[in-house]
Amino acid sequence: MFNEDFSNSLLLTGQIILVVTIPLIVFSLFIAYFSQLKNKYLDFIIELIINIPIIFPPIGIGFLLVFCFSKNSIIGQIFDINLVFSFTGICVAAFLTGIPFITRSVIAANNDNLNRLSEAAYTLGRGKINTFVFVIVPLIMNNILHGLILAIGRIVGEVGITMMIGGNIQGKTTTVSLEIYNAVLDGENNRALMLAIILFVFSFMLFYFIRLIGSKI
Repeated sequence: MFNEDFSNSLLLTGQIILVVTIPLIVFSLFIAYFSQLKNKYLDFIIELIINIPIIFPPIGIGFLLVFCFSKNSIIGQIFDINLVFSFTGICVAAFLTGIPFITRSVIAANNDNLNRLSEAAYTLGRGKINTFVFVIVPLIMNNILHGLILAIGRIVGEVGITMMIGGNIQGKTTTVSLEIYNAVLDGENNRALMLAIILFVFSFMLFYFIRLIGSKI
């Protein structure tokens, strides 16, 4: 039951989470900063970035990544990029999967109270970037953590994009969720059940932290 594929899938999933955590936080703050500018064109682009990964089917996003960033694609040939069947590719898949969840949570923190604090900081001579980094970000830290936890939960359960871009290669690009899929296909229901229980416990822990952080938002 606890074979090498089992441990590899757990290790790979943990590595993906570690790699994409900082980029997700930075990207969400980047989007939150520009959402404060109240520009209708920027607002449209932000809405597009947030909603497309949710609306567009994951398998379609995975195919577009393969089409655009494979070794034989135009972009791949020009920049010598190949995301297909690689760790980098499945990290990109995880990043795209997590974007809507963390950015929505961070943008939701932008309320009238924060706007008043921003205006107060401006009157004291602080610039917009300085105000955002040293005034706004500390105040919305719970929203950042809340969104990050939601994003991690969704990343762990992601299958469609990861399967397309990563190819579900045992020991290389097979995450925990894909390992459950493989175990069921191989008729190894006990292994699938064990992984499902691990995911359930992990999800329960995430739920606990969400409740804990949510009470402070």
